This record gives sequence, structure tokens and C-alpha cells, in this order.
Amino acid sequence: MMIYFISGVIAGVSASSYLIGKELFAYYKKNTLQEKQLMRLRKLNHQLSTKNALSNNTANTYVFESN
Repeated sequence: MMIYFISGVIAGVSASSYLIGKELFAYYKKNTLQEKQLMRLRKLNHQLSTKNALSNNTANTYVFESN
């Protein structure tokens, strides 16, 4: 009787640890993917802002006044 109880506890712990590990891995994978996407967006935003800043500086330096 005690052997059935111990084997049931071991099986229950194994199944629950598998399911918890599966959920934690899915969360980790989702979080890692989202972090990579955010880094790409930050890099793109930085590139666009520096490009716009350079184009605005050159546009302002070549303004001609009409006489």
C-alpha cells in the first residue's frame, strides 16, 4: 500500500514539474523574442533619428535669402 502511495507522489511531482517547466520555457521564449524585437526597434529608431537630425542640420545651413 505504501509503495503505491510513494509511486503516485513521484508520478504527480514529475508530471507537475514537467508542466511547470513547459510553461516557464514558453514564457522565457516569448520574453526573449520580445526583447530582441524591442532592441531592433530601438536600433532602427536611433538610426532614423540620427538620419533626420543630419538632414535637418544640412537643410538649415543652406537657406538662401532673397534680395
